[in-house]
Amino acid sequence: MMENGNDKALQIVTAEALVVTPYRSRARLRLSTVHECTREMGRIYREARNKQIDTQTATRLCYILQSLAAMIRDGDLERRIELLEQLRK
Repeated sequence: MMENGNDKALQIVTAEALVVTPYRSRARLRLSTVHECTREMGRIYREARNKQIDTQTATRLCYILQSLAAMIRDGDLERRIELLEQLRK
């Protein structure tokens, strides 16, 4: 072993000792509809149930998704009202 400037021992690790974690590429997540937000909340729930993510993190993510779904829903209602008002004129 060698010493570095901080007097901490350096250890040489062989390539065989390294654990390779495969990179799982994901397609870009689409959250433009309430349905897509609901599906993502379901995925987060399953990951929390399987202990893949912390439940506190899952709660925070689901809160954000609920807020996003509400904004999508409000925007949709706003567009519908505008269309109805244009038809009345």
